[in-house]
Amino acid sequence: EREKFFHALDMVLCQIQKRKENQIVVKVAGGGIRQLDADEIFYCESQKNYQVLYLAAEECKVRMTVRELWDILEHLPQFIRCGRSFILNLNNVVSVEKEEILMKNERIIYIPRNMAVKFKKEYFSYYFNEKTAACAARFGASVR
Repeated sequence: EREKFFHALDMVLCQIQKRKENQIVVKVAGGGIRQLDADEIFYCESQKNYQVLYLAAEECKVRMTVRELWDILEHLPQFIRCGRSFILNLNNVVSVEKEEILMKNERIIYIPRNMAVKFKKEYFSYYFNEKTAACAARFGASVR
């Protein structure tokens, strides 16, 4: 009984830590600072020194370069650069066709021709690693 309690407590603490690691803070255009859960971001589009973060219910314009935003997001495995203008959340990709990516919000992102093969490899690697890890976690195993 006591062992079950501590196991459950460990799982809750792990979830809290994961949520904390998934939080980002950005400077919103027009002033102010906003905290976001990175999973809320479908994708980001560069517009000169601004980045538009496309969220499920809104767009959030932040004042920073794409490099500054990438410095914030690159440690999160679900994010990937796609050309010079886009950062995509792989959890929100519906399909990948030739040189097009369909996002959950029904937006199509065009992959630069010279990046299509690399993107597809990274996407499928991420997708299958995530599925394997989720399955292993369900059965109490670990994935390396």
